[in-house]
Amino acid sequence: MLIDYSVAELVGTSQGLVSFATLLTMLATNQWRLQHDARNLVQLMVYLDCLAFVPFYLSLYYSTLSPSDSYGCTLVWLNWMSDVLWSLKDCFRTAFIARKILVLTTRWSLQMQCTGYLMCGATSYAIQQYLISTIYDLSSTCTLADAIVPSMYTLQVYWLLVWSTAGVVLLLIMTGRIYPQAKVEAPTETMGLFVEGTSPFGHAESHSALTPEHSTVETKREHMQLFGACALSVLVYALVFADLATQSDLGGYASILLALAQNIILLSEIRQQPPEASSEAMQAPPKINSTPEIQPF
Repeated sequence: MLIDYSVAELVGTSQGLVSFATLLTMLATNQWRLQHDARNLVQLMVYLDCLAFVPFYLSLYYSTLSPSDSYGCTLVWLNWMSDVLWSLKDCFRTAFIARKILVLTTRWSLQMQCTGYLMCGATSYAIQQYLISTIYDLSSTCTLADAIVPSMYTLQVYWLLVWSTAGVVLLLIMTGRIYPQAKVEAPTETMGLFVEGTSPFGHAESHSALTPEHSTVETKREHMQLFGACALSVLVYALVFADLATQSDLGGYASILLALAQNIILLSEIRQQPPEASSEAMQAPPKINSTPEIQPF
């Protein structure tokens, strides 16, 4: 069956391929396990994004069936499920970048930082849930609003402020205008839920033992990747605003750029291990006896 899609619509529906490629990257680099760590925000973001594409692609399938009106409620419910899952994904995505900026720029306690980035994510989730409630009518009529509601502008403005602020902060850090705060080493034992140097789940965060040179390179790489993700995200929301203003198909291009930004976020969290010493270097030198052995006559 030949489906008449525009180029922008085809690009937008292909966003899921990038998301599933991000999931494969996470599996191939052994980053799929959920640990007791705030870095789980990235893994949860990827999992929920891929999960949301399942009902989304099912809705595309049902939209091609004939007669389409018999699948009206099915389409509405499938799209609603996708948007609910995406609202959770965007909650974790917003909380992730807020956490990064708070850790880099503040000397707040871990409990204060945790409260701050969770509030940023919860704000995104609350606005998006209100938007979903105004768009979808899940009663017997099963309708979907076509008009643009004001909360859609509110959500896009909020995301634009969060990611543009994060981009500016990362740019200032990379150019040496501001310096990131020093990280506190994790203690060997923890007593409470929020202990300095531990994850917000009460367990000490594990840090690989990097050499100073390797740590500097790793940090610069992470900052550059995060700045690239912020720049792409700002471009995404600029395209969304243009799409809302002109009623064009720019939203499809924004979708694929957003998926690429999420892929960069995952890459920034992949920890490179320092080059291990060779087995010869690790071997202990042979023990030399300072006292010469006396040979019998």
